[in-house]
Amino acid sequence: MTDASAHRLHLMPQASNLGMLYPCWDMPDTQTAPAPTAASANAAPSETDVYAIQGADPEVLAYAMAKYSRSSLSMRESLSEISSQRAEQFLNTFYFQYGHRSIADLAHIPFAIERLSLLAAIALVDETRWDGQERSTRYQNFRKSGWYTPALPPAQSASFTASIEALFAGYDKVGAGMLDALKAAIPQPAEMKDDAYVRTLKARAFDVARYLLPLATNTSLGQIVSARTLENQISRLLSSEFAEVRALGEKLKIAAATPGTSSTTPPASSAPRSVRSTTNAAAASPNPCCARSRPRPRWSSTPRPASSPSPRAQSSAPPPPS
Repeated sequence: MTDASAHRLHLMPQASNLGMLYPCWDMPDTQTAPAPTAASANAAPSETDVYAIQGADPEVLAYAMAKYSRSSLSMRESLSEISSQRAEQFLNTFYFQYGHRSIADLAHIPFAIERLSLLAAIALVDETRWDGQERSTRYQNFRKSGWYTPALPPAQSASFTASIEALFAGYDKVGAGMLDALKAAIPQPAEMKDDAYVRTLKARAFDVARYLLPLATNTSLGQIVSARTLENQISRLLSSEFAEVRALGEKLKIAAATPGTSSTTPPASSAPRSVRSTTNAAAASPNPCCARSRPRPRWSSTPRPASSPSPRAQSSAPPPPS
């Protein structure tokens, strides 16, 4: 039996009667391919075609890539005839009902996650298959980043705040002392500019002082994960013993089901839509891998424009050093 024919029928794992079968996800190639363009007509039939895909929704792209298994259509042809509704229906059937988990590995979703504690960030990135980048405690001063304050009784809240402020005071003191010591021990090279010299020494000072940062300190990070990793990540966060981490799981679930912030069009409000969307649970979809943005796919060899920086709110910022 060939690999292709072996997947024609699948035994239902939970069925007690082994004769019960459920259909494979056949996608017959019945569509009429579009007329070839002048460029494709001149191309040699055996020439390898490589192109990047931009602007397709994650669930649409996952469906289109999954069609390679059952259809001879090209990616351009598949994307031109797949609707978002069809893609969602496909995922609901074959991912959620039949358990074809590998399909979700084809849908990747980028997230910006800002003003979460170091503790929550550690929990968030604790995935076997995770790609992202976090603010560096080695190269940035976290003095004004603020911190997360859990819901505590008034007496405990005051003690918690005092402990945080004491740790930040120690962070400032050690960082400043290390910077002075490094300046005394390492002379500035003649060819190095003043700002580059100070920046280099500050990074070494932060590298020592950062061990005093409390786990409640706010940080920010970006992640790009597959829908399967996202599903596991959300489930794990929702089962955390910490309220902040559970709330983070809820916000990820909502953000995955609502339109994100465009990299080319600034949002109408000063706050990114991806941040505002996490406060509107009514808009959430039960399937976190099915986002709701609807740009048409395009192919381009030029990179996307860089994202515009968004204003960053700061809360619970520690008082300036005396």
